[in-house]
Amino acid sequence: SDYKYNNGIVVDKMNDNGIDIYYTRSKDLVNWDKAKLLFESNYNDPNRTSQSNYLIYLYYSDDILEYKDRNGNDKLMALTCKYAYSHWKYASSTPYNVNGIYIKTSIDGGASWSNEKQIYTGSCWDASAIQLESGEIQVYMTHIAPIMYIQSSQVNGSYHAVFSGYHNSSGVAMISSLDYGETFTPNVRGTDKKYSELPNGARNPYSAYRVTQEWWQYKNNRNSAPLGKYNFYGITTNNSRVYGIQESDNEVYQMVGGMTSPVELNNKKTIVLPLEAGSAVWEKKDDCSDKENGCLYQAVSISLAYSNKKNVTVNNITKQKYWLDINNSVPNTFSSETSVYDSEGLTLTEEGPIKMEKHLLERGSGPDLVQFPSGETLLSYHFWPNMRIKIGDANANFKRLSATDTNKVEDACSSATNFQKVNGDTICINGISYWGAMSVVDSHKVVLTKAYKSDNIGNAVTSDTNFEKGVISLSSFYLNHTIDIKNTQLSETNDDALFIGSDSQAQASIRANYDLNNIYFYVDTLDRNVTNDDSIDLYVKSANMKYNNNSYDYLHMKVNSNNTSEVELVKGTTKYNLTEVKTETKVLNTGNDEGGYIVKITIPRSSLNLVDDSIKINAILNNCDSASCNESNIIHDTLAGVSISDYETWINVNLVSAILKGDVNNDGVIDEKDTTILAKYIVDGTSNVSHEFLNLGDMNNDGKIKMNDVMMIVKLYKMMV
Repeated sequence: SDYKYNNGIVVDKMNDNGIDIYYTRSKDLVNWDKAKLLFESNYNDPNRTSQSNYLIYLYYSDDILEYKDRNGNDKLMALTCKYAYSHWKYASSTPYNVNGIYIKTSIDGGASWSNEKQIYTGSCWDASAIQLESGEIQVYMTHIAPIMYIQSSQVNGSYHAVFSGYHNSSGVAMISSLDYGETFTPNVRGTDKKYSELPNGARNPYSAYRVTQEWWQYKNNRNSAPLGKYNFYGITTNNSRVYGIQESDNEVYQMVGGMTSPVELNNKKTIVLPLEAGSAVWEKKDDCSDKENGCLYQAVSISLAYSNKKNVTVNNITKQKYWLDINNSVPNTFSSETSVYDSEGLTLTEEGPIKMEKHLLERGSGPDLVQFPSGETLLSYHFWPNMRIKIGDANANFKRLSATDTNKVEDACSSATNFQKVNGDTICINGISYWGAMSVVDSHKVVLTKAYKSDNIGNAVTSDTNFEKGVISLSSFYLNHTIDIKNTQLSETNDDALFIGSDSQAQASIRANYDLNNIYFYVDTLDRNVTNDDSIDLYVKSANMKYNNNSYDYLHMKVNSNNTSEVELVKGTTKYNLTEVKTETKVLNTGNDEGGYIVKITIPRSSLNLVDDSIKINAILNNCDSASCNESNIIHDTLAGVSISDYETWINVNLVSAILKGDVNNDGVIDEKDTTILAKYIVDGTSNVSHEFLNLGDMNNDGKIKMNDVMMIVKLYKMMV
């Protein structure tokens, strides 16, 4: 990025990084090719000392899409947003219409690239793309050109919104290609007319299909929650009026949304867009010109927007399409596929889509979202001066962080070691950074790329005084599928789960807990079409599994949706049918995304000698959506990176909290001391004990401590020994 371009073009020591975009390739993330030019700016000032007519590429706006062409061949598409520095503001249409999204394609893994092609006209940034299962390519952008075009006409062609360095109202918009990137809908090519010259009701000539945005909110301070949409009427900063969308004589509002990284989830029925949201905050900072009243600043937060496929009629044929749930007024019938996204989508003053997680993170910027083949989602974001990664489930649901929770995470991260997990679901990546993005490399590995400013020997710096060059660093993270299961006497629920669901429309989550007598597994399967051939295979292995004094390799349970099951112990080629394991199945065959079936499995611990604090498991989800099912049309979906024959790849399951219930003296072990203390308590009838003591000693949760509680502790102690 040309970090110093903001107040005039400066010949800096980064060789104008960002004015041109380069790329480099690696097969091992260690050894890299020499960087090559990918997108080159064109300018008429070789010394770059003025703001004359040349083009640059936004520094946070390059993306690579790996996709299939119509013949199934692998291709790459590189995308970036281009704009002319002197034409960032809409002054005249001819140079302004050079702004927009440009792409190049490669058929040889990036060794060579095609000529660039403009696919959208108008100022924008953050171009990113996905290819759907149908082959359709969707390109997303931070969408600012339509409002810039409108406001330019209203302020005599010299529009330039000033808001703490940020421009005017924005949202996220999309263009769609049904022919593998050859053409896009809507076909946005700008105009030579001023806004005032357009007919009433005419489509904005710079509008793509707007899919998500929200109102700028007002906050008392950066650490507080948003209070509502903020009226910018009459507001100026740095002696320039803040322009927005004027709803009445004394109401001016702004929309916000951008910097997205779209993901179609493994279930192939949901697209999730993380986006930057924002709030207006008045603060008296060092760089504020109004020391008495304070200046207007931006407090950046992160929201998530979701779209589910919706049944529509296209030329009398039923199809499923995304982003027809942006509001309640999108039609269900279209004359052609290209007409589905040919409207402007959300209006300039409309929040959407219908399903959003607004201000999921009260403070954060530059969000990036990825999903592992096994289902887990990761959301990275920047919070000055470093990065964070938040862990979510298969549906991209993340625990909400309030402003108070955010402070706790930041306090924890400030004292944490690098790559340390805090707050249960957040990883701290220490070290100064400015931007970051993630890429899933394989079933268990994700790479975080981040950039920072450094001195001439590579040390990170925060001051431009010592700023010599930009540095890119990579960090690899590995998915650890070990889960913890809890004692049901302490907790009836368990948040830790395993996810299966990448090969078929069905998906399953597997949770577990245990008590003194049993281990329980719960399989919650989402399936739009439940058939009698749908089933789940669950494998359990312990270090010393025995039955009737005979050792076995593992326990295999096959549970069908029709409530039948097969349970067998396996040792090599020998199998033994087991009746002690109990299974229950409940079917919710609703025919939609809420349908499926739920399986509960109860495994007796004592009969299989399952007394260790760790076991290994494996699972296979078997799904068939045909009226007649056989091995050719049953899809077998399993945990990523796990092999039935290689026990080392099976998932570790740790039995935690076993020493809590019964450890009345809190010494970390359950032994005769605990039974002695409880027996004395029963004999003496002491009432002056803590609530914690009563909770730990009440083994059967009947609200009292009696001799049967003591006997249960003895039984637990013997099992552990």
